[in-house]
Amino acid sequence: MAGIWIAFICWNCLAFVGVGLAVSETGDHRVLGWLLVAIAALVAVITMDRWVRRLQAFLGLPILSGILVLVSGHMGADPSNKFSRTTALVLLIGFVACSLLARSLASRELNVIDRAALLGFLVSVGWLFASFPSFQGLGLMICCLLIAWAHERYRRQRVHRDVVCEGR
Repeated sequence: MAGIWIAFICWNCLAFVGVGLAVSETGDHRVLGWLLVAIAALVAVITMDRWVRRLQAFLGLPILSGILVLVSGHMGADPSNKFSRTTALVLLIGFVACSLLARSLASRELNVIDRAALLGFLVSVGWLFASFPSFQGLGLMICCLLIAWAHERYRRQRVHRDVVCEGR
């Protein structure tokens, strides 16, 4: 289990350093940044079947952080680093919604729609943190997981309807 968390932390470092370099103001290392982002995306796609099972646990970190910011009114250990409680509440609700939607992905075999939605989810996470706090990024995160959830729900209802119709 510790290996999974270490891999998660390393992947996040790779992705966030890549995004930081890719969108930097100076532009000296943009190519390197986009290369790191591409490597992170490739690793995410290849290992998607594994990390999707732990997505709820990974989303627990920003949920816990959101609760702490909501209670304290500041981000991190420095009380002078004020953070809006309204923004913290919106982010907290968004991450809880993502965690609830991610639950359905962990319990099934992923299809093409799920994989595309998860890739969109990762891009949205990058957007959220690249311009933190980005409500557009948060909204896209929720939409991507909602698409995967709705597609699976529609597919299950269609299969159930076909079974009921065959039974007549």
